[in-house]
Amino acid sequence: MFHGEDESFLERYQEWEEEYDAFLSRVESDAYEGGTLLNVVSEKEKLLRRYGLPDLFRAVKAAENALCSDVLFQSLRDDVDNSEDSLKAAIEIALAGNLFDAGAAQAVQNVVGGNAFKGDSNKFAFKNSEDLQFAFEASRKRVRNSEWLCDDLNELRANEYDRVCVFCDNAGADVLGMTLLARELAKRTKGAKVALVANESAALNDVTINELEEFYRACEEHDPDHLRLYRENGKIALLSSGQASTLLNLNATGKDINDWVKREDTVGGVDMEQGEKLRWLVVLDGMGRSLESNWECGKYVQPHVDVLNLAMVKSEINAKRLGANVYDCVCKLSNSR
Repeated sequence: MFHGEDESFLERYQEWEEEYDAFLSRVESDAYEGGTLLNVVSEKEKLLRRYGLPDLFRAVKAAENALCSDVLFQSLRDDVDNSEDSLKAAIEIALAGNLFDAGAAQAVQNVVGGNAFKGDSNKFAFKNSEDLQFAFEASRKRVRNSEWLCDDLNELRANEYDRVCVFCDNAGADVLGMTLLARELAKRTKGAKVALVANESAALNDVTINELEEFYRACEEHDPDHLRLYRENGKIALLSSGQASTLLNLNATGKDINDWVKREDTVGGVDMEQGEKLRWLVVLDGMGRSLESNWECGKYVQPHVDVLNLAMVKSEINAKRLGANVYDCVCKLSNSR
């Protein structure tokens, strides 16, 4: 049983499982309409909440966020800052962090080994900081040694962006990678502003906005000259996407991120539709937001907006669909013009 759950937990979980299985059977029937991947994932989260199971990975996320902010952040930050190519270092760390995903547990175990986990009932959490550091270094080695299905790092490096929206994926090592990437993008361009965006509520082990805020503040204790200063002066904002899914529907983003984009697409009160265009970058992190949804997002954005799909391929189904191998990396920049 998950830590802190009452005696009715297993009963409620079994009831949810039965209803969701019935829903999936209806989706598979020829008579069902609207069985898109987005709808299937959304229905799963709705049913979890109906049965009082809103955040099954809450304790695991909290533990890994604490380890990453207290142990990994400082060493990885120093790796980026001391690198001859800080953007490349930040991208590699982001890709390595994306391996750690409750939705692809077997992929994680194949890279870092089953001994790093506590046990079957909590197999996504690491025993201690040494295990987590070992696992992250194994993932970084995998990134360096894997094929990159898309490698647009040089194109990304050639551009400067005035505004950046980073849509985060998983808690723990993944959101650490996104935080360091946001920090790097904020440093690269004078006057740049970056939004770190997270789910409003839980889905699998995806980070929520409340967890992102707590994680970021823990990291900024070790980085007052950048992360803390950037948050205090508005150079980095922490915002809710308004969503509760492992996928991302950019047509249904919430008020927080929508208001920030509208406000930041003006300079000195001048509407950017009439004035000089700011250069925007949208970063989509992870399989759900980047590969399974929004893979062709760059075709539909405005000319002054670039889209960076950033992920590690961790499932056979995605590898087959993209003509890739499991553990291939994706750094795909679209609409750069």
